[in-house]
Amino acid sequence: MNSESMLKGRMAETLFEEMMRQCGNIVYRFGYEAIVQNLTQLEEKFDRFSEVGERIRAIPDFIVVDKKGKPEFVEVKFRWKPELHYNSDYYMVEKIGRFWKISKEIYREYENLVHKYLTPTLVPKQK
Repeated sequence: MNSESMLKGRMAETLFEEMMRQCGNIVYRFGYEAIVQNLTQLEEKFDRFSEVGERIRAIPDFIVVDKKGKPEFVEVKFRWKPELHYNSDYYMVEKIGRFWKISKEIYREYENLVHKYLTPTLVPKQK
């Protein structure tokens, strides 16, 4: 994975995290990035491609607890070509909207941030 994709992935996670909080949810970082920081403190070098590393990489990025106290695991992905994942990604956006009642104003605010900061440099902006 190249540096730009990694940076955009982290930005996508942060945007999601803040949007969920702004909608009144409790958000816990839970995924690989959160756990690996602790593992790198071990004396032996942590190998992310080992069996344990692969299992940790499969952990969802967040636990989101809604206003009713119901927790959900959430994996956040940055897609530089969302049309390749049209069915699955748009289904998930609808599902997230039903679970966490994202207001249209908040959604638009974060959608604008996505377009501002995460629009791929290789693809021309859509009008």
